[in-house]
Formats: sequence, structure tokens, C-alpha cells
Amino acid sequence: MKHILMIAYTGYSSDARIRREAETLASRKETSVTLFAPKEGEKARTYQQGGVTIRESRLPKYQGGSLVSYFLSYLAFTALSFQVSLSSLVRGKLDVVHVHNMPNFLIFGALPVRLRGGKIILDIHDTMLETYAAKFREDRKSILQRILKLEESVCASLADAVIAVNEPQADVLVSRGIPRKKITVVMNVPDDRLFDYGTSVCSPEPGNPFRTVYHGTIARRHGVDQAIRAVAGLRGRIPGIELHILGYGDDLENCKGLVKELDVAGYVFFPGMLTLEDMITFLKGMDLEIVTNVRNPASELMLPVKLMECTALGLPVVTARLRTIEHYFSDEMVHFFDPDNLESLVETIYEAYSDREKRCARAQNAKHLTHCQPIVRH
Repeated sequence: MKHILMIAYTGYSSDARIRREAETLASRKETSVTLFAPKEGEKARTYQQGGVTIRESRLPKYQGGSLVSYFLSYLAFTALSFQVSLSSLVRGKLDVVHVHNMPNFLIFGALPVRLRGGKIILDIHDTMLETYAAKFREDRKSILQRILKLEESVCASLADAVIAVNEPQADVLVSRGIPRKKITVVMNVPDDRLFDYGTSVCSPEPGNPFRTVYHGTIARRHGVDQAIRAVAGLRGRIPGIELHILGYGDDLENCKGLVKELDVAGYVFFPGMLTLEDMITFLKGMDLEIVTNVRNPASELMLPVKLMECTALGLPVVTARLRTIEHYFSDEMVHFFDPDNLESLVETIYEAYSDREKRCARAQNAKHLTHCQPIVRH
């Protein structure tokens, strides 16, 4: 029996990528999987889900705009991860530690496994260099950026293997000195145990209300405010248009304030954070997903999970025309708009609404790509 410890600074119930990786490993008879993560409720708990033992820390995940608070929260969680790794090693139940960033330096919490000759995997969901440039609007040549570049290099050198989420991201990591032979690309392809690839939720019939949705992190760097403004501008052109914003994030209250400012409370709704299973059920009742990422160094390297999940369901998608998205999707699969251009977003949503046959045809093409896309590339 191989004992795998996963370390992730995220909520397990709603993180599709981590759940799929953990539960896939746990389904094998020769492996046991424990995941250490921040608490999601009032009290930390240990429980089983999908064959995985989830052990929550006493600390919640920090959600805010303070760089210092983020760092201190990361540091505290890393220290707790080190304790968990060490105690697992003492009990003889530690062979591999799989660390999910952010941050990369969570890998220091995995170092006890080295005492037994075990292996460490660094799973890079998002590159910190680009993400923090976007999140905190720092000059890419600032001291912070140089520190993050060094942090990435050191952490990758400590790992036996590095996982990237797409080919463009892997290329960037190689350009910064990480050996190509050390990197495996594991795509964010939705779990076919939960997503039914055999059916499509796209309806060729006119919808009234016409339900659009954004799901994921609620932050201005993801352009959520632009989705709200677009719906406000389309009230007179699309009868019964609605926007449902699922999730949480630093700018949730700002977005709610914008809804009030634009007087669209009857059009924009915030259902909150849902489990993956509940989210899938919710998406099946929608007509269109809006992926509004603004153009920045981080978004150019992202292949949004929300986009992959919606295409797996056959739900039509309006998305920003960004480097990595264009690497995998064509104009025959999704409706592209020009990033950071509100007028383009408005007209693209209206085009998707107006031509139902094209909307469903593109969704079907994208669904085929998602289903046939290889999950792993070495």
C-alpha cells in the first residue's frame, strides 16, 4: 500500500481538479489518499469523501486583498502541513506528498517525506508570478516579482515531478529554467463520473428568462464586473435576461454594490458557493456561460475550469479571446469577445442569444473537443 498525502490551500468540496486527482488515486487498491486543507466550516473536521480522507486544519482559507495577510496565512498553513507530514511519516504512512499550489512554497511542508526516501510532486494550478502581477497590480520587474520567480525555481527544484495544467503554461515554466523532462501536463478535463458527455443541455428553443451564468472566483481580475455591466446593457434587448454569479472571492461585496448602483437587482443573482454536484445541477438549467477574464499575464496562461466544465455539459460559452483559450478552442466551438471591451462582450452575448442554432452547434463542437482531449501529456 502506497500512502499519498495531498496538501492544498483550498476548499475540497468545490475544487474539481483536486477532487478528481485525489479520488482517482484513491480508487486504486494499492493507494490510500489523505488530503490536508483549510477548514470550510466553523470547526475543523476529518471526514471521508470519494475514498479520500480529508483532514482540515484549524485555519480557514484567507479571502481578502492584503498581501501581508495572504503571506502569513500561507506561512501558517505550511507549518501545519509540515507537522501533518511528519506525524504521517512517524506512523509509517507516508510515501508520496502531492502539493497543490498556490503557493509553491507549500512544498516545504512536504519535506519530511525525504527522510524516508519518498517523492514530492508539485502541481502548479496557477503560476504565482503572473497571478500576483494581476492580483496586486505590481510592476513585473519589482522586488516582489523577482522573489516569486526565485520561489518558483527553488520549489520546482525540490520536487521530483512538476505538473502543469496546459501546454502554454508548461512552455512558460520551461522558459524560466524548469527542465521539460520534469514536467507533465495534466489537463483540467471534467470528471466523466460527474459530467454526462452523452447529453447536451443546450436548448434550441428560445428561453425566457434567458439565463446566463458565471461560476468561479468572484474578482475584478476575472472581469465579473464586466458581466454585470453587460447584462445591464442588454436589459432592453434580451427579454428576461438573468445573470447568476456562483462562488465567492475578494470582490463579492463590490459586485453586489455594482448591482445596486446599476439598478439590476432583478436581473443579477448570487446563489453563493455550491458543492461540485450541486453546481452541475445548477448549470444544467442555464442557457449560456460567460467567461469574462480580463487580459493580464495570468489570464493569458489560463484554461479556465469553468469553460471546460460548461463545454463538457454542452452549455454554450461566451469567452474572452486569450492565448491559452485560443490554443485549444476555435471560433467554431465558443463565442469569442475582445477582452476588456464591454461593447464587444455585449454584442457577443446578444449574437449568442439571437442565433440559437449556431449557439448549440458550437457547444456541440466544444463538447467533442473536451471529451476527446488527452488528460495527460508528458
